[in-house]
Amino acid sequence: MHVFKQHNVLLPSNHDRGKPLIDPKAKGQLFLCPCCIQVTDSRNKFKEHVDEHSFKISATFPSCPSWLLQGVNIAERFREYFATCLEDCRNFFDVDQFFNQLLCLSSILVLQKRAKYESLPAKYFSPPLLEATRQNVLSSLVLPDSLDADLYISIKNTIRDYHENKISNLTARHYLISLAMKKDEAERNVVLAIESLFPALKDLDIGHLRESELAASFVHPLIQALLAYDTEEKVARCTNTLPDNGTDVNRRPDYEVMMYDRYQPSYRTCFGELKGEGSSDTLSIMDFYRLGVFAKLEMVSSNLTGVLCFQALGTSITFYTMVHTDSSIYAFVELATITIPKTKNDIMSVTSILDDLYKIAVYHRTIVKSPTPNTKHPTLPFEFVQGTRKTLPAKRKPSLGSISAR
Repeated sequence: MHVFKQHNVLLPSNHDRGKPLIDPKAKGQLFLCPCCIQVTDSRNKFKEHVDEHSFKISATFPSCPSWLLQGVNIAERFREYFATCLEDCRNFFDVDQFFNQLLCLSSILVLQKRAKYESLPAKYFSPPLLEATRQNVLSSLVLPDSLDADLYISIKNTIRDYHENKISNLTARHYLISLAMKKDEAERNVVLAIESLFPALKDLDIGHLRESELAASFVHPLIQALLAYDTEEKVARCTNTLPDNGTDVNRRPDYEVMMYDRYQPSYRTCFGELKGEGSSDTLSIMDFYRLGVFAKLEMVSSNLTGVLCFQALGTSITFYTMVHTDSSIYAFVELATITIPKTKNDIMSVTSILDDLYKIAVYHRTIVKSPTPNTKHPTLPFEFVQGTRKTLPAKRKPSLGSISAR
């Protein structure tokens, strides 16, 4: 902690990095890096090495405009919470327990549907205040309540006829495509998203889905139709490539939606992370953390009004958005969770997700370049985060609703 207290920088843990290689014949003063095995006899080289691997952070969260809710200044509460996270940061690097604190160090406030977890101290954000904050952000997005009733009935009737073997898979797809041709914009995207699921739907005992099958057969067709069908300039893809937005080396999202300008990549409007059925909680929470960092970095580098994210855990997909609030806090807000069918027998469950799909499609269309610059708060590098070992007590569920509820 000396490095942080005296120099206002953080260094990653030297856990499992091995012992320093000190030449027994070395003479004079040696400089040993506290975060790796680097040893040098040059003070200047040592300083350059530490500067390269350290995370420079302000001792306090910068002053920002007030954000008043229920008589409470959310911005001031976040500043107090940020100061606590920074003061005790050496205890907060296990992502399965402390993803809220880790994201806070990058100026990100997590706002879930479930607001009663103890991982975010009530003295800063009580459950009612968290819920009010989430609703306040959602109201600023102007999301639709529901899909058009007539369109809903048309989709439901087609799905029911297919489920009851009155029409074939191909006929059902033909009906849905014909219906989509009569609609525009987000409504068309929703119909096409439902149609995209049909090729993989069989009346078989499919079993557990591995990540590659989940991505290729279910998630990619759905997201591509829902978010990227409408214009030639949008491309949805399973990427696993390094974003050029300041992300750490070797940290790649599983999925992205890219906006092109003059035939060249311009900015990303969506990131996705996928795990097959039965994945570990720790790795799933690490994926959630990664989404928050990817989204924030994209908002800063591309100066966007928002970034949509999704996390697919098997056939359950939870959508989030990252927004830059007027108080300069980045809010990572849960939007909706849907479950997509993987067999023909489950197809009727689609009717329960139509409104949420419409909400997501409408919102994604609103993401554009922001007229004002987003605040460039520091972002904690991934190498500081321990995201492989489980540290939660055996009987304790994670404080992330999309994971603990499965």
